[in-house]
Amino acid sequence: MQQKSGDSFWSNRFTFVLAAVGSAVGLGNIWRYPATVFDNGGGAFFIPYFIAFFTAGLPILILEFTVGSKWRGAGPLAYARINKKWEFLGWMGTMVAGMIVFFYVVILAWAVNFLIFSIQGMAWGPDPGGFFFGEFLGATGNPIVLGAINWPVVASLVVLWGGTWLVSSRDLKSGLERFNVILLPLMFIFMVGLMIWATTLPGATAGLNALFTPDFAVLATPGVWIAAYGQIFFSLSVCMGIMITYGSYLKKNSEITNTAMTIGFADIGIAMVAATAVFSILGYMATQQGVAVDDVATGGAGLVFTVFPVAFNLMGAVGPWFATFFFLVLLIAGMTSFVSLIEAFSQPFVEKFNVERKKMFTITCIIGFFASLLYATGAGVHLLTIVNYVIDYFLTIGGFLQVICVIWLFKKAPEIQAFVNKNAYIKITNWWLIPIKYIFPVVVAAITATWVVDFIGGGAAAHSTEVLIIVHGGTALTMILGMAILPRIKWRRNIEDYEKE
Repeated sequence: MQQKSGDSFWSNRFTFVLAAVGSAVGLGNIWRYPATVFDNGGGAFFIPYFIAFFTAGLPILILEFTVGSKWRGAGPLAYARINKKWEFLGWMGTMVAGMIVFFYVVILAWAVNFLIFSIQGMAWGPDPGGFFFGEFLGATGNPIVLGAINWPVVASLVVLWGGTWLVSSRDLKSGLERFNVILLPLMFIFMVGLMIWATTLPGATAGLNALFTPDFAVLATPGVWIAAYGQIFFSLSVCMGIMITYGSYLKKNSEITNTAMTIGFADIGIAMVAATAVFSILGYMATQQGVAVDDVATGGAGLVFTVFPVAFNLMGAVGPWFATFFFLVLLIAGMTSFVSLIEAFSQPFVEKFNVERKKMFTITCIIGFFASLLYATGAGVHLLTIVNYVIDYFLTIGGFLQVICVIWLFKKAPEIQAFVNKNAYIKITNWWLIPIKYIFPVVVAAITATWVVDFIGGGAAAHSTEVLIIVHGGTALTMILGMAILPRIKWRRNIEDYEKE
């Protein structure tokens, strides 16, 4: 029987929690979550959000940790052990993580450059938007017209991929675990510090009022509930293989339920800290410009790289310090998620081909560097938007199929409950089974259907036929080919040779 070495398991529950929270807390907590709350009823949004957490986020998190821990493998190996015909489902999560990795690192490279610009005295000048899309990115305006290579971004990619290799190519304890033990507390301290600093800005109250004032009328709108469930899925890093992989590193008889709750609440808490900081800054900016917060509130890359630099410009002498602090927090938060994506993408290949971890992660970082160069062109900002949009479909469909496979088709719920409950502080009974079996599939199907309708109704019309075929179609085809080909390759190990419980 093949046994994992001691270095292939988390040292203790605390380091596992740090790593999982590090994966969940990323760029989305800073630029997606605050805008989602603001656009969906402010304070009223927390009602569907917490309902979504308890009826979907927490149940699927427990499911993924258990699949990895019980069947002792990352997604492909775990699902191959459940049923060989469903190995493709594990590769779906792996491919999602891989596709995200290649553009996520480019956003981090932008953050590195803006951190340098901040130290240089806010080198983006009086028009950050024009600077970001023009002088810095050299955006072409067309995702199939690549334009020039952005060499400062390429230089940052070399540093980021090299640094990631130094972390990920090591064994679990001296690499990923140590990285999170150092960076997670540091990120939390910096983020709380940023929040406290931001709330002291003139006009911060206006931003916080805009964020938290509840509009309960929106609770009757289905779109708000779909937004709540969608945010939970993305915020907790579920359905992309990360949490299954992390679950496979748990020692025998590890507690899962309470740990999953701790991770979930930690992610929500940090997201609230980030939202408070973001809208305090937006409130300050709106006050200084004499406009409503609605006029400056936005999300995504536009918030971080065009809107916030305007706010920093308004701060006078303290602006460069505030900007440096902000982009440092952004970079640290992004890096903790990035290394988890690398882990979820690479570990399945380590298991499939039975190769050394260092060798596989070296290959991943080399391929990743060259793949990410596509996003370091003038078309990069448009490409990553489209690829991310397509990947979201596979992510939610993967979550749906996960439940269909494990709970409905192979009826593993009793085994999962028995496995979890033997060491659980809080046992999973019907409060877990009913949501995971009934609510989660329905919600995911509704989210996917809504996106499809939106795409057909207007999203597709926003792009030319060439873009739809080359970018949308190419991304989907890459995903499908990976899911079709990789399960057909013979395992270089006996997949039934593991300690069953």
